[in-house]
Amino acid sequence: MAALWTVTLMAQTPDRNGKSRHFESGLGFTYDVPTDLAIISSKQFDQAIREKALQQATTGQETKSINCSQQLLAAENRDESKILQIVASPQGCATGIVIETNLAQLGQYSSGEIAKRFGAAHPEYATFIVGKHLFWAMRSETTPAPPKNPNHEIALLITYTPTAVIECLISARTPEDLAALSATALKFDDGGETQLLPAEAFRK
Repeated sequence: MAALWTVTLMAQTPDRNGKSRHFESGLGFTYDVPTDLAIISSKQFDQAIREKALQQATTGQETKSINCSQQLLAAENRDESKILQIVASPQGCATGIVIETNLAQLGQYSSGEIAKRFGAAHPEYATFIVGKHLFWAMRSETTPAPPKNPNHEIALLITYTPTAVIECLISARTPEDLAALSATALKFDDGGETQLLPAEAFRK
């Protein structure tokens, strides 16, 4: 099994317009976080999330995936109407090595787990390429609808590097909030750059 990393949030720098902060992952990519989101990721938070997920796991594969994953970022705004999470796993830890031919299979598995957690109605799926990187994406409304589930929009983005598998989850109260978080920048050290969820990826 691949060794897990020790990951900490590295020094952040604001962008020129003051609307986001820039983070280095230490894993070959950087990402921006809007300034209206508070960073809530910590060792204690990550452990609490992991323990809860392990209690809810129903298969050995779920347990293995949870133990392999590491939360790089958890951020939310004051009323939790916008939530952004970024999780990474070492290549080959939870599954076989993720490459172009099996990325969609991983995406379907991960989106199924998301559907269990949030519910999903009318999901849309997409794949797209930015630079050298292939992405798989899903967006959906959640069920049940508000007020039982106030955050009514979810989206998932998955990609990989030679050393890591990266999953980004967005939960938002409105389509406008989802669009705002989807515009968050994800940049790779080799020059590839994308929004977390480009709108054009879902155009027919």
